[in-house]
This record gives sequence, C-alpha cells and structure tokens, in this order.
Amino acid sequence: MDWLAAVGYGAIGGSVVEIVTVFGHLTDWQIERRQVRRVGRRRMPHITRYVDPLADSLVALSRILLGASAGFVLHSQVTGAFAAIAAGASAPALLRQFSTSKSVQQLLSGQTILEDPGTRAVVPSPTADTADVLLGFSPRVSTAGGKQSSLREGEISE
Repeated sequence: MDWLAAVGYGAIGGSVVEIVTVFGHLTDWQIERRQVRRVGRRRMPHITRYVDPLADSLVALSRILLGASAGFVLHSQVTGAFAAIAAGASAPALLRQFSTSKSVQQLLSGQTILEDPGTRAVVPSPTADTADVLLGFSPRVSTAGGKQSSLREGEISE
C-alpha cells in the first residue's frame, strides 16, 4: 500500500479509538442526567465531569499520531484500507503492551537479556541503535566460550 494512504488510514484508526472513548464518557454523562431527572432533586451534572477538553484533545492527537505512525511503519505489510485502519486503532494498545514487556524495558535500559538460558546473552553495546536491537540485530552476542559475534535473531552460531 502507498505509504501516504497507509498513514491516512492509520490516523483514521487512531481517531476511531478516541471517538469510541469519548462516546463512552458522553454515554455515562447521559445516564447520570437521566437518573437526576428521575429523582428530580439534584442539579444536573456538568459535562466537564466527564470530558476534559484540553486533556482529551491531547490524547486524541497522540492516538491519531500513533495510528499514523503505525500506518507508516506497516505500509508495506498492509494490503487494504481496513487492515491499515485496524493497525492504526491497535497502535496505542501495542505501545502499551511494549511498555509493560519486561524484555523491552531491559533492552531500552541496556541491561543484559538472556536469549536462551545458559547458552548466550544479548548485550547491547552503548553505541548500538535501539531500533537495530528491536529489529533483531544483535550488536554483540556473548556465547558460553567467550567469543563474540554479530548475529541476526534466529541465526545459530557454531
């Protein structure tokens, strides 16, 4: 898919997530208003208890940008508009998943990550590009014999 179209569809996917979220807040506001009308004693709830324009706008913008980024990154992998929209909609959840992953946290902090317990450990060098490490390029691999070699993920040293 053309990268520009994928970026646009990804942004649409990110905005869909925010629209659904805002809809949920508005529905909660509506339910409380109906309950107040039934009872008839309290003041109507103000919408700002459910929607914060500044914060919600910033979150919407970040979700749109994340969706557009996912569309850009995956433009060669997606073949249709629906797939690009789905990639954009899933971008915030994917980022949240990465941020809670212990191995990604270790990788970004430069700690040793065991690939196969007892056989070798990936040790990112201080000059290693984090993107290269995330993509499976191991700058230094220490093996049990103390030798170092560059390996791509899935390759086996002999």
